[in-house]
Amino acid sequence: MKRLFLMFLVSGIGIQLKAQSADEIVAKHVEALGGKDVVAKVATVVREGAISMQGMEIPITLSQKQNTGFRLDLSVMGTTGYQIYTQKEGWSYMPFGGKSEVEVIDAAKVKDGQDDLDPQGLLFNYKEKGHTVTLLGSEKANGADCFKLKVVMGNGTDFTYLINKETGLLVQVNTSRETPEGTKNGEVVYSDYKKVDGFMVAHKITREEGEVVISKVTVNGKLEDSIFKPSN
Repeated sequence: MKRLFLMFLVSGIGIQLKAQSADEIVAKHVEALGGKDVVAKVATVVREGAISMQGMEIPITLSQKQNTGFRLDLSVMGTTGYQIYTQKEGWSYMPFGGKSEVEVIDAAKVKDGQDDLDPQGLLFNYKEKGHTVTLLGSEKANGADCFKLKVVMGNGTDFTYLINKETGLLVQVNTSRETPEGTKNGEVVYSDYKKVDGFMVAHKITREEGEVVISKVTVNGKLEDSIFKPSN
């Protein structure tokens, strides 16, 4: 009985230390973004730039408003399209392949896209937001030694975050989703960080679809809720 109690006690201490270590990494990350006071005030972020796809440079705009919506606008050879995510709904208008009507994004994809509604980042005040963060260990990513964190949102959507041990900045996000075609793994790499009004923002985002290079960032600019509604 005494040995069992001791094993339980040691195990509990280990779990506690692990949680504390995760929180220390999160605290360093928040500090790297600009600090608690700066991040807490971030309500909107708009990124303007271009994505390189299939030999083309496609202008895009990414708009985020805290707990309200995310919108991607893009223009291909003079034709514009968009994708919108809100807390409960999503819409896509991509007329480039002959699709002339707005399409409703299915509920599973809307659920997976909820992290885009948080320009502060999921790690900031994660407990208050209903998320959990667990330290999984270390891993190399994009040439950097990183802490590996499992981040589970309140809605059950989970991500693997790789945080640069030296800078505290997010290097990579990995996802794994079950689809009708099988398991789909995703990877997004963040680099070229620059401060905008005290808030650190990645100006290069590399994903499967192509590389996004950001040329302009606006933090806390005015965004009307109406832009997160479908129109064409």
